[in-house]
Amino acid sequence: MSDPWRRTCQDSGVEFPDPSSIPPPPPLPGVPPPPAMPAMPPPPFQPTAGAPPGYVAYGGLGTGAVRSSKGLGQAVAAMYWATTAAALLLTLAFFHRKSVWEDFLSKSASVSDLDRSDTIVGFAAFLQIALVIVSLVLTAMWSRRIAANARARGNAEVSTGLATGGWFIPIGWFWVGFGQLKKAALGTGTPTDNLGRWQALFIAQSLLGYVTRNMGKIDGSSVATITSSLRNQWMLGLAGTVLYAACTVMATRAIGQLNQRVSDD
Repeated sequence: MSDPWRRTCQDSGVEFPDPSSIPPPPPLPGVPPPPAMPAMPPPPFQPTAGAPPGYVAYGGLGTGAVRSSKGLGQAVAAMYWATTAAALLLTLAFFHRKSVWEDFLSKSASVSDLDRSDTIVGFAAFLQIALVIVSLVLTAMWSRRIAANARARGNAEVSTGLATGGWFIPIGWFWVGFGQLKKAALGTGTPTDNLGRWQALFIAQSLLGYVTRNMGKIDGSSVATITSSLRNQWMLGLAGTVLYAACTVMATRAIGQLNQRVSDD
């Protein structure tokens, strides 16, 4: 009985029995009682399966697989050291050309000797440029892996497109790729000190390399100007090689940190 009817009956002085005290109705003659429902057995115990290796918790982008970036990182570091060695070879070629020029002035070298020294410089410069291009390609591949792993962990701030293509944007290669790596690092609490040093040294040695390669032009110059330019060129080349080595050290450290924190390597 609903509450309004109960209150109406109480106000009218009508008594009504307690529903719990009313006995159940007798069974109808000739009608068997319904069968009792069997008790359902408890479900078998199933242990909760752990997350498979390489998967991370849901973080806004869905569960994704974290792939290893260690191999790519090691390839990048090895190519950076090869490029550093090529920078040293180019510096030695600069020094050799300066020495041949001085020998030419003292009548102990010929024009053909100067041509050969120019050929050596050209070969060393080509080798370094080729290694730089390969290094950029490997860096882009490694950066893409880091960015993809960061997104798999739920870091929506990282762009795999910019992390990959940023290394091939003129002038933009100084900050676009590095910016995405820093976002990936911050998403996992990885320190960015080595990344910052890598970026600063990369900018410094790139600018110094540009200045060095544009020195040593002898067309229409005086003897004194050529002598000074060739001397400065090999000295700047030596400074650039030191910057290359320092940049490679910082890059290797930053790559190792990101591999460990972002890719669990």
